[in-house]
Amino acid sequence: MRAMNVRSRNLEIFSNGGSGTMNSRFVSSVSVTCSVDLSRDSGSGRGSFDITNTREKSEKNTELEKLNLMLKFGLCAIKKTWPRLGRRAFSGVGHATSSRRLFASSGLGVAVGSYFSYTQLLSDAAPEQDPENLVSVDSSVHAFPVVTSDYLLQTPFQLLGYGIRMVTFLNMKVYALGIYVAREDLPLLKKTLTSVSPDPSQVAFSLRDPALSPQVVELLLSSGVRFSAKIVPVRNTDFNHLRDGLIKSIKSNPKYKELMKRGDGTDEKLNAGLDQLRKAFGARKMTATKNSTLMLQILSDGKLALSFQLYTTQDQMAEPFRMGVVEEPLIGRLLFMSYLSGAKPLSEPARSKAIDGFISLL
Repeated sequence: MRAMNVRSRNLEIFSNGGSGTMNSRFVSSVSVTCSVDLSRDSGSGRGSFDITNTREKSEKNTELEKLNLMLKFGLCAIKKTWPRLGRRAFSGVGHATSSRRLFASSGLGVAVGSYFSYTQLLSDAAPEQDPENLVSVDSSVHAFPVVTSDYLLQTPFQLLGYGIRMVTFLNMKVYALGIYVAREDLPLLKKTLTSVSPDPSQVAFSLRDPALSPQVVELLLSSGVRFSAKIVPVRNTDFNHLRDGLIKSIKSNPKYKELMKRGDGTDEKLNAGLDQLRKAFGARKMTATKNSTLMLQILSDGKLALSFQLYTTQDQMAEPFRMGVVEEPLIGRLLFMSYLSGAKPLSEPARSKAIDGFISLL
């Protein structure tokens, strides 16, 4: 009989007069007892696994601890059993060898399964935040603030709408999106929308109409209403993918194609603006981890400011930094028209909630 005991920060293995210790990282006092019968006489492999949490913790932390310990158990089973298999392990000779092979394989399964469950649960563990100033966009990412002045924004911004950007043909989530408006510009927003119609229902109709909505959103932007967009990846990505996604969104907008055909130099302005956008991301291949934030802000002169805040592997947000400014106003205008208008907005849930947000301000 071989027994393995885990307590606190050490994983101790006792075996027929010998013992070994494997260091591990545990966040509380948790004990595990694992016993395995691999005697040659038994002809079978039997194991038992018991976890006892000796300190009150949150449910998520308890699950993390248990998965961590299960991972150590699986790795330990492999370490202690696999070297004994030898050449006979693959010959199929003897019940005891088969038992060891079965136990080692089981340990591998426990280790792999525990690892993926542990890392997924760990990545979803959100830091503590003020619940009254948050809204849940999707369970895969942290909640969004209702009002924010973070991310190097020039003034506080208020959430209008939010949703998930999907790749339709793959049915895959890409990023969580929040559309914000500068609180200082709320009177201007109301004035501009009521100029479309004094009837809120007619304004809502115009904002939902595929043909009229681009005109209304362009009117808001040209009037000087400042918007911002909070983009949070739902899985690890990098700057190249974020950059290419923004450029593709701009070029897919029907207004972009219309402007490129004008022949009055607008096409050159658009190309220059896209180059400025590429420059903001730079040539470096920087990682954008899940729950990091890319913030796009329309400035008072129509320029587009980009900032980024990395979500670190220590479950913390790094300091935000300014990536750059796109001088050409057409770039920011086309992006927010893609978010808020047209027949195929980048996120229909975000556009729909933003319309509700517009109407609630009238």
